[in-house]
Amino acid sequence: MDILRADRRLRVVAAITLLAIATLGAVSLSLVDAWLAQVERLPPAAGLRQLRSVLVWLAGIGVTLIAPVAYLWYFGSRVRMVRQFPLPGSRVLRDTVVLREEAAARRGKFIQLLAVALALCDAALLFLCWRLYFMLGQ
Repeated sequence: MDILRADRRLRVVAAITLLAIATLGAVSLSLVDAWLAQVERLPPAAGLRQLRSVLVWLAGIGVTLIAPVAYLWYFGSRVRMVRQFPLPGSRVLRDTVVLREEAAARRGKFIQLLAVALALCDAALLFLCWRLYFMLGQ
């Protein structure tokens, strides 16, 4: 049983990235809260325009989620092709047992199933944005 040792520098980079994302999320929530308070004071027609513009932004986010879906699918297919997880040359955050043959193929298939689940969520987001946008336009 092979074990791939953790990369300490990768841990530091991951921790800094996680902290930056959490900070960005907290700031974003604060800004959205302030924006919602402002929208509540607008006349209905102006508030409706604001809501429709937010739906366009959400649809844009949905379109950008296509990239992680494609990457997950590609990554899972590489794991299934090479029949090793983590892939050769990968860096890991913690000591990881290297899976080979059938166990690695199952992991690759699971990663591809995650890609399908994310794609379905993305499709639902895009559909709901599209539907609500045109419902509000009438």
